[in-house]
Amino acid sequence: SYETLVPGSTGTELRDGPPKKYAKIWLKFVGHLNNFEGPVFDSSSLRGARRPAKKDYVEITVDLDDSFGPAMWEAVHRMKVGEKG
Repeated sequence: SYETLVPGSTGTELRDGPPKKYAKIWLKFVGHLNNFEGPVFDSSSLRGARRPAKKDYVEITVDLDDSFGPAMWEAVHRMKVGEKG
């Protein structure tokens, strides 16, 4: 389940809320097996290594990138700009 670690934007504009379907976003993430101490199986740093300008982030289109599982999309849909979860 998703848990907010650092709150994001408190604004009320559309741009401040969760991303809409097909929006382009920059995402920074680390995926671990079993728990946060488990081995890393995927991360934005690994995926972004080919892009030196923003190597810690990946640019994705919400709900179109099939390399992310349903749990990742669920978390993205709950987040606001700048939020960490």
